[in-house]
Amino acid sequence: MNPDVAKKLSLILEKTTKESNDFHLVNSIEQGVIEGFHTFSNGMNSFGGFLISNGSETLWVLIIDWKGDNNYYLVLYPENNNLPPLAELHKETTSQDGTDLTWSYIPRKKDKKNEIRKELFQNVFGALKAVVSLPNDDVTLDDTLNDLFHIAACRVLADNLEENLNSLTPVSFSEGKRLEKKHYSRERSQALVNRAKKIHAKKHKGELPCEVCEFDFKKKYGEKGALYIEAHHKVPLNELDENESRETLVEDLAMVCANCHRMLHRSPYQTIKELKHCLNAF
Repeated sequence: MNPDVAKKLSLILEKTTKESNDFHLVNSIEQGVIEGFHTFSNGMNSFGGFLISNGSETLWVLIIDWKGDNNYYLVLYPENNNLPPLAELHKETTSQDGTDLTWSYIPRKKDKKNEIRKELFQNVFGALKAVVSLPNDDVTLDDTLNDLFHIAACRVLADNLEENLNSLTPVSFSEGKRLEKKHYSRERSQALVNRAKKIHAKKHKGELPCEVCEFDFKKKYGEKGALYIEAHHKVPLNELDENESRETLVEDLAMVCANCHRMLHRSPYQTIKELKHCLNAF
């Protein structure tokens, strides 16, 4: 991170207890050179360290000049800071509506089981690459901290080769909250969704089957399910920033049931055609 972004983030983290609904600040380290914390970080310049809890888990979040080159890292440490860091995020992507940090899970254990670890991490997180959106007008501090805590939990699970994947829920978007919210905003244009529904119904003699599995809510639930279907925005998330000024069209929306919609949102992302092929393979 450039120093300006890092400084702004540290000022936000200082206000965790005041600004957050789900997290509170337990302890902190003042801005300056880190001393007496951990071998990897001692002697480094920092914009501070923050011990943050969500009530059940507690993490240290340090904003430090990790390599002494004025490129600041967001480093996650367990509450017991004698242990190694859990993640070091510094690769920064900035668009007109916010900043994202990226990190990739690369286990380096020497027991020849790292491929298994990567598979476990991908199964529970949804991807090996994690994107964390920093707080802005659309992304809350809770959004950012939830993603950081989830990365840490997935890291611990994979490192320890824990098979109980049910203990963690995969994130819907590994690309970060900023693109997630941008994606959902395009799916929630009610006027556009209504137009897409009418066109879809016209193609199917008044019915609204899912474009992937053909499930029809009215056929299953009667009048209670009439006119119910969800809209999925088909433009890939990694193209949303490139097409910021492009207006969403009816053709960009697919009509899908809730189950298929969730699968379409799960990494690695698939097109309607790809998910349909996957479903038909069983």
